[in-house]
This record gives sequence, C-alpha cells and structure tokens, in this order.
Amino acid sequence: YAIYVVVFSMEAVTQKSEHAREQAWEFVRHWLDSIAINAPEAHILLVGTFGDKVKDHLQQEHISKEIHNRFCKHYCFPRIVKPKKIGSEETGLRFWPVNNTLSGSNPDEPADRSVLSLQQTISEISAEMDHVKMRIPIGWLAFYDKLMHIRREEKRPFMLIHETVKLGLTFSMESEHEVKLCLRMWYTGCFCTTTLCLVYLTLNGLSKK
Repeated sequence: YAIYVVVFSMEAVTQKSEHAREQAWEFVRHWLDSIAINAPEAHILLVGTFGDKVKDHLQQEHISKEIHNRFCKHYCFPRIVKPKKIGSEETGLRFWPVNNTLSGSNPDEPADRSVLSLQQTISEISAEMDHVKMRIPIGWLAFYDKLMHIRREEKRPFMLIHETVKLGLTFSMESEHEVKLCLRMWYTGCFCTTTLCLVYLTLNGLSKK
C-alpha cells in the first residue's frame, strides 16, 4: 500500500571526487535496501534534486544509466517507476530531475515540469491502489480517528483489548467481532500505527478466551 519517493542530489552524484560520488550513491542504496526489507512490494520513485545546477540533459542521461548499472540487480529495481513524460517530452530517464527552486509553492513562478509530472504520477499510482478504492463504514473511520486522538492527546502508546472493544461499540459497530475485524483491517491495511499494532498483538495472543 506504499509509494516511496527516494530523493538524492544530482549535484552529489556528479561530483569530481569519486569518493563523494560513491557516498552519494550509497545513500540511494541504503534506502532501496530499507524499502526491500520493510515494503518489498512498494512503488518507488527516484527524484534527483538540484535541477537548477545539473541542467544538461546528457548529464541527466548519464545519471539514469548509473542508476541502471548500479541497481539493475537490486530486489527493488522492478518496482522503480520511470517517468512516462515530463511536460510533453518522453525523456527515457529512470528518475525525475527536479529544480528545487520551482516547487510550485510560489504563485508568481511556474512550477518545474518534473515536479508536476511527479505529482501526477503519484496521484495516478495512488488512484489504482486497492485500499483507495475500498469502501469503509463511516463508523470505522471515526473509530480510527478517535484512537489516533487518544494516542496523540493522551500520550497512550497502547490500549487493552477490552477497552478498545468497548470504545468501538460506541461507533455504530454491532458486536465485538466487528470491532476486532475493524482493528485487523487497520493493522493489515495502510493505517498501521503503534497504537493499532499493539492492540492487534493483544488480539492474537494475550486476550482472555
């Protein structure tokens, strides 16, 4: 259920110092390794910053080839999403080269085309995810919001299962079974939090039968 945007500096990976370049690429590998361990099925978008400094398309193509050569055998490589188009151009790059100074936050300046393409791609991928299309009872959403409020405002890292069930029944849920079903859905879906994970562990091992 995840989309990861791995951001690196184009300026760093094109430095003259080989050591500095290797450090910059090792930063990218570190995050790809982390994603492979924690979210192996996630979509990954690579974003190169400092597009105002590294403007030359040949340089950007060289970076794209480096990405392929360095990571083509990495577990995550098939999950890396390539830009279809940036503006009206098909670039063939494996990453989005962005100009940080043109993020689109300033209404007096046009947004960088890569930033717009990146935003559109994230929206398109998100729209196709199963959990986005999922229909969820309004009471379940309100219950989730309440749990997050308790965690945030009352500084409670976990809740006992009987407390959670009692609370869930106040949100139009008809039975203890429905409350537990709701909790399992939050845990296995995209809304997993410390609070809900601990509740779920209680559900599966520590509750009285």
